[in-house]
Amino acid sequence: MVNKFLYSVSVLLIFITVECAHAQFAENINGVPMRTISGYTNVSGSPFLSDQWAKGMVKMADGRTFKDVLLKYDQLKDELYFQDKKKDTLIFVDPVREFKMEYGAGDELHEKLFRNGYKNIPNSTENSFFEVLSDGTAQLLKRTTKSISESKEYNSTTVVQRFDDNVKYYIIVSERVLPIKKDKKSILTALSNKQPQLESFMRTNNINLKNDEDLSKLMAYYNSL
Repeated sequence: MVNKFLYSVSVLLIFITVECAHAQFAENINGVPMRTISGYTNVSGSPFLSDQWAKGMVKMADGRTFKDVLLKYDQLKDELYFQDKKKDTLIFVDPVREFKMEYGAGDELHEKLFRNGYKNIPNSTENSFFEVLSDGTAQLLKRTTKSISESKEYNSTTVVQRFDDNVKYYIIVSERVLPIKKDKKSILTALSNKQPQLESFMRTNNINLKNDEDLSKLMAYYNSL
């Protein structure tokens, strides 16, 4: 009976400690209220990676790491927001180096890793976030930005606005930034030092280079050689 009691108390203490840590995580992050988003009411689509708050991890530029943070990523402004215990939306005051989000889209669960600090990539700064599709000796990066486009239907005076995705891919190898297209010629040119092995891997594994997951597999194989 004593052992069971001690075990129950230990489990309870662990639970309380974990819950307290979860409750305090946002209190240790410096943030300011997000500016009110205006002008989007008549725009179809969303500026966010996901409209729902998603649990994630944030690594700051100074090395601090926060887990189980509720995040939203605005791809129009390239800004990361977090929710505090009052459910207010805040912008990070201190620089964020990378973050990971896990969110649902339809019936699928997605986990994405984003990082900044990259140099010499066209139309970006060192503060711009890139999705890391493959990490290692060679990195595969995906940059998704959003813009607002306008159009009119035939014989209509009504202007329709929508958010459009603009997607670009890059391979960083030997400190060189190589913009790529999702086709065999572009990718094998960027990774020409191991072209025979990559071609064999693509044939054997039926790699579809239009698919991000398959492209990541190919890069992971390249890094394993």
